[in-house]
Amino acid sequence: MPVSMIVTDLDGTLLRTDKSISHYTLSVLDRCRDRGMMIVLATARSESAAARYIDIFRPDAVISNGGALLTRHGQTLYSRMIPTDVTDQLIRACLARPHLGQITVETETGFYWDNRHFIHAGAYPDAISYDFREPMGQAAYKITVEVFDPAAAAALADEYDDVDMLPFTGENWYRYAHREAAKMDAI
Repeated sequence: MPVSMIVTDLDGTLLRTDKSISHYTLSVLDRCRDRGMMIVLATARSESAAARYIDIFRPDAVISNGGALLTRHGQTLYSRMIPTDVTDQLIRACLARPHLGQITVETETGFYWDNRHFIHAGAYPDAISYDFREPMGQAAYKITVEVFDPAAAAALADEYDDVDMLPFTGENWYRYAHREAAKMDAI
């Protein structure tokens, strides 16, 4: 059966350890595209955080935010967001727990970072400092939270029926997203 689509992640897959893409890999992807294969990027990053890689290898479609959003040529084909009321409740629950650190929220309007810990880092040049004590008032693709106790991270997710939790590899960060926001669901 002929291959019609190649889906690739960024970190630990398409990218080398220095976060670059080799010219050889780019040429292979171009040859696959020339043979009619669709090239799709699937990443936990937001589109803005993956923008430099999108510009380099020009995927035909982008699955971002861990599968919460699928776009092709700027058009949304699939979206699964945490509803507005649940977004606000989850953020309030995070703020009420002493063992949680930083919070970030990705919405349709931008990437928001808890102003108590805001760091304008190069990886997030468009980050917006936000006081999460004020309700977001909008749905979220994902909420990422720095949690120092894995049991507390799981317990937080258990409080919300439509929210799933995914730990970041080797870090104290956890992604909370709609239960149907997964890369395979977007594919």
